[in-house]
Amino acid sequence: MDQSRSDRSDEIMAALAAARKAHSAASEALNKAEAAARLAGMSVDSDPGGEVVQAPAEELRVQRIRIVEPDGTTRMIIGNSTASAVAPIRGQDEPHPGRGEFAGIIFCNDEGTEAGGLVYARWSCRRRTAPAGILDRR
Repeated sequence: MDQSRSDRSDEIMAALAAARKAHSAASEALNKAEAAARLAGMSVDSDPGGEVVQAPAEELRVQRIRIVEPDGTTRMIIGNSTASAVAPIRGQDEPHPGRGEFAGIIFCNDEGTEAGGLVYARWSCRRRTAPAGILDRR
C-alpha cells in the first residue's frame, strides 16, 4: 500500500473514531435532557425531531400562585388562608393589618397594588356561623 493512501486511511479512521465519540456524548446528553424533561412533567416525543410538550398535570398542590405580567408585575394572587395576610403594594408584599385569614384571590392593578379580591370564609352573625363569599372592589 502506498504511503499517501495509508495516511488517508489513518485520517479517515481517526475521523470515524472522533465522530463515534461525539455521537456517544450527544446521545448521553440527549438521554439526560429527556430524563430531566420527564421529571419536570413534560411529555417527550421519541421520534427524531419530535417536539417536547408540557403534559397536563393530574393535580397541582400549592399554597399560593402568583400571576405576573412579562415584566414581573403582580396581577393576581390565588392562595390559601395565609396568602391574605399580605397586601401587594407597588409590587412588594406588605403585612396587611387587621385582615382575617381567608383563602381566595387578590386582584392587582397595573402597578402591582391590590385592587380587590374574592374570598370564601365563614362569618359569624348573631350567634350563627355561615359560609360567605365576598367580592371586594376598591
